[in-house]
Amino acid sequence: MTDTACRNIGCPTPAEPGTSWCIAHHIQHWERVDADLRERFAARMVENITTNASGCWLYGGKRNPVTGYAAPLHTGRRTSGHRWMTWYLKGELKPGYQLHHVCGGVDEQDTRHCVRPAHLVQVLPGDHRELTRLRAEMIEAAEPGARFYQTSVGETGRTVAFARAHELPRHEVDYLDVELSTESELVAQWRLVIPARLETV
Repeated sequence: MTDTACRNIGCPTPAEPGTSWCIAHHIQHWERVDADLRERFAARMVENITTNASGCWLYGGKRNPVTGYAAPLHTGRRTSGHRWMTWYLKGELKPGYQLHHVCGGVDEQDTRHCVRPAHLVQVLPGDHRELTRLRAEMIEAAEPGARFYQTSVGETGRTVAFARAHELPRHEVDYLDVELSTESELVAQWRLVIPARLETV
């Protein structure tokens, strides 16, 4: 698939899949929106969210037909739901990096529409492609109902407060302590992929 140029005149960065702007110009747009409108948009997002046994925040509204990611309408434009929530709750998206989903769950192996920041890590595009390939192989080889989790990503105070305010699950259920368990234990019990270059924020 050919990359579409960012709609912002003179910008050499390709647009996000299914949108007209690169992520940097999406962020510029988000930052110009009044804080009260951001909060109202977040509340609207939550109205469409369901959860699963892995604690995913699964967006039930419009999804990008190409990528499967959440694609809510934000001030008249389709935006990237998982990127927006990460920016809104964690306050950072690194230039040149992409967000990779590290989640999955019982009977819900495709979680590209999860918008929970703790289930996303920022990785370089090459690493993202490799992680996506590994995940696809893992899903194909797994039995029904398998759970997937690739790393432990902490949640900020703002994300925890948001989850409490909207009665969303704060912690995953029955997860092993990723920091204390050995990789072999994790792979055996949770079918994990823990690549050496995986970068968390």
